[in-house]
Amino acid sequence: MLPAQPPTSQSYTSTPRPYCAIPSRPGVSGGEKAVIVVVLLVVILLVGGAATVYLYWSPIITRTSFTPGNVNVTGVFLVIIYPGTLFQSNTTGYFGNAYREISFVNYLQPNQIFTATFTLTNRESTSHIVNTISLAYSPGFTLQSTNPDPPQTIQGLASVTFTVTLQAPNSNYSGFVNLDLFTQ
Repeated sequence: MLPAQPPTSQSYTSTPRPYCAIPSRPGVSGGEKAVIVVVLLVVILLVGGAATVYLYWSPIITRTSFTPGNVNVTGVFLVIIYPGTLFQSNTTGYFGNAYREISFVNYLQPNQIFTATFTLTNRESTSHIVNTISLAYSPGFTLQSTNPDPPQTIQGLASVTFTVTLQAPNSNYSGFVNLDLFTQ
């Protein structure tokens, strides 16, 4: 049997459910606005400061830096030219590999004097001579001195340490400095 239905003439009212609402805010208060503005200013200053430091100290962009006249030597390379070898050949001879980096990155001022030091070890039992050391493909640089001065005989199975004194160019430069060492 079906339950009895209330008469249709009577109205039925339900009990309202509990209602919780978060009151809406009309806007941000003045103190909160001030904090947001201060935080944004600090972030802008930090990003601007980081960009300025990067542009000023980055060795890649020396031509656009704020201090003109920077000289960025990315390396000093020594090319040992053995008798009877082609200039571009990758050779290993009695002083070792024909191509070697002898100094790493140097940040210099125009006309600044700097040094590069390298040691040659004669791997053979007979003596060999370092005839000359000269600059090659290094625009604006000058070779001031070499110690010891070539020609220099290196006895068999002996080593000699050379110190080359160079002067940077009087203009912006970023790149390698190349030294040619001629032997016999």
